[in-house]
Amino acid sequence: MKIKLEKYGEIFISANQINKQNLKFGLGGKTALLLDKNIESLMVFSTKSVSDKIFVSGDFIFQSTDTLVGKMFMELNANANPYFTFYNDSSNIKSIIEGGISSKDITSFEITKLSQETTKSQFEYKKDTPFNTLGNYFSFELPYVANGVDSWHINLLPTERTVSLEIPEPIHEKYEFAIVFPIGLKPVANIKNIEIRNKAGHLIIKYKESENEIVITREIKFDKKVYGLDIYDDFREIMNVWNNTNYRKIFFKE
Repeated sequence: MKIKLEKYGEIFISANQINKQNLKFGLGGKTALLLDKNIESLMVFSTKSVSDKIFVSGDFIFQSTDTLVGKMFMELNANANPYFTFYNDSSNIKSIIEGGISSKDITSFEITKLSQETTKSQFEYKKDTPFNTLGNYFSFELPYVANGVDSWHINLLPTERTVSLEIPEPIHEKYEFAIVFPIGLKPVANIKNIEIRNKAGHLIIKYKESENEIVITREIKFDKKVYGLDIYDDFREIMNVWNNTNYRKIFFKE
């Protein structure tokens, strides 16, 4: 259903369910038909395809193995930006972060820009007992935005497929985290830098280590909605690395 509001212009919403965002951001490549019994000919209109974008950066300072503090900055665009949800209650933005940081760890937040196209925000957080421990080993799951690639729940991809695969929207999702760890802990060196660029998209996982800091970059990008059998293996290669739990956590030992 299309409605026109004085402040926001034309908005597309569902007639039978609550929407988190203007549906125009999910209509790319589709043609809509205007239903009006008073018109003599069909009226159609289409919207441009828009990629979802998620950009997150943050500092994680482990003051000890028992306390984590830091700041995070987040930008959400297009369909990755649940604008109506934030407009109704700005505190809902805290619930979009999952992983090693959750809404209960956020001590303060501010939405610096709120629009249908883009929402920008910043957070401060503190978490007690941030590590999962096993003997002398410690692990921390990197935070992620819940409505990005993870929301597709594409966790297992078969080696062979008989039909094309379609994702909700093209997407570009990127995280940059600076992690300061306390004296007495050493990173477990089981991670290598990975870069994949193929016909399906690209992925980057990069680690840069200094004396007591690790800078981690996780980035994934898909430019298409539909992936035919000829590039399915490329799509699967990227997703398998993105979903690998060893690349979603950092590990330390005493």
